[in-house]
This record gives sequence, structure tokens and C-alpha cells, in this order.
Amino acid sequence: MSLLLLALAGLITGALGAMLGVGGGFILVPMLTVLYGVPIHSAVAAGQIGVIATSTVATVHYLKQDLVHLHLAYGLLFAATVGAAIGALVGSRLDERILAGIFGMVLAWVALRMIRGQNIPDDPDATVATCRPVHWWVGQAGALFGGTLGGLLGIGGGVVNVPLLCMGMRVPLRLAGATSIFLVGITGASAAAVYYSRGYTDLIVCGATVLGAFAGSWIGARLASRIQSSYLRIAFGVVAAYTGITMIVRAVGPSL
Repeated sequence: MSLLLLALAGLITGALGAMLGVGGGFILVPMLTVLYGVPIHSAVAAGQIGVIATSTVATVHYLKQDLVHLHLAYGLLFAATVGAAIGALVGSRLDERILAGIFGMVLAWVALRMIRGQNIPDDPDATVATCRPVHWWVGQAGALFGGTLGGLLGIGGGVVNVPLLCMGMRVPLRLAGATSIFLVGITGASAAAVYYSRGYTDLIVCGATVLGAFAGSWIGARLASRIQSSYLRIAFGVVAAYTGITMIVRAVGPSL
């Protein structure tokens, strides 16, 4: 397996993950399994490490732009972290086919909602000072679910966090993405520790993809501020749809 190709996968997912606020794990995991033949549990472990790398770099940039709603993030952090640990414990024991199927169905649903754009607030001038999140109970429940899904599938939970913050708590898309990228780095760390303890962490795969993710997230965070929110939303939906369909096919195919 080429280290250069692994680094390229990390670069692509880091850039997209930083732009969309999802950490990139939901792109990296299927890339590693489908294109490079990495066992899904090892790919999920690498996805968690990649999420941490992407979050670290992108969060620094978004904090400078006053786009990370820290009060909101801290309010959801406990539920998300607990969920990530639970998901990782469950995911490390599940059959690979089940993991792929869950992954694909969730992403297909998210893709449909994001592409349609219904009930997704879009204020390009919004800042933390002007943002007033609502329905905190929805946020807590969603953070627990998103953290569990992230720990289960190596996606960092961002693929759930962004639609949750937008549709459930009425946070503008750009702020939702920046706040999500902050959250997924912390929750990803707890899940990564579980996968490491289970012996699923391939240090070569993780090392190569993380190097690419660092570079990609630096690029993606800077591109995000120059792209219209509507384009980011559609890009999120398209990538989620492609990834979801790919993983559903893997789940129902003759072999994984």
C-alpha cells in the first residue's frame, strides 16, 4: 500500500472535512476500505485519528474568525464525549457489514436533507455574538447520538452535528461547521483511545493519513471563508450521498 496514496487520502478528507465541519472521517473511512482495502475497524481507527488532526488545525483558524461558538460547544461536549466512547466500545465488536450498512443509511438521509436545504439557516454575516441557539434539549440528545455514531463509525460525529446545529438549534451553517469541527476533535480523542486499546490502530496507515490531513485541513479552513454557504451545503450533501451509497453497496455486496 503506497504511503503517498494514503497521505493523498488524508489531504482530500482533511480539506473537505475542514470546509464542511465534519472532520473528514466520513470520507476517509470508505476511501480506505473501498479504494485501499484496509479492514473497516482499522479504517475507523484511522478515521478517528484523522478527525483529531483536522479539528486541531481548522479550529485554530475558525477561532481567529470568531466562528466557533464555545458556549454552545461546551454545553454539548459531555453528551458528545460519552456518546463517542459508547460508540467506540460497541463498534469495535460489531460485524463489518453492519457497520457499513448503518454508515450508508445515515449518510443517505443527511445528504437528502442538506441538498434540499429546508430549515437550514444561512446568514453569511453571522457571528458568535449574534447567534442565539434554541432547543438545547434537542442539541443534547443529538450530541449524544452524533457522538455515538462518530465513535461507532470513525466519522467524528460531524456528519450529524452540522445538520443538528442547523436544523435543530437554528445555528447558521458557517458557525455550525466551525463549532462542529471543534467538537469532533475532542470526541474523536475518546473514541480513538478505545480503538487503540482494542489493537485496531495501524500506525503506518494513521501516520500517513494524518500528515495529509494536517495539510488538507489548513487549505480547507481557508477556502471555507471564501465559498458561499449554499455551495458548502450542497457540497456537503453531494459528498455524503456518494459516500452513503458506496457503503450501502459494500454492506449488501457478496463480500466486504
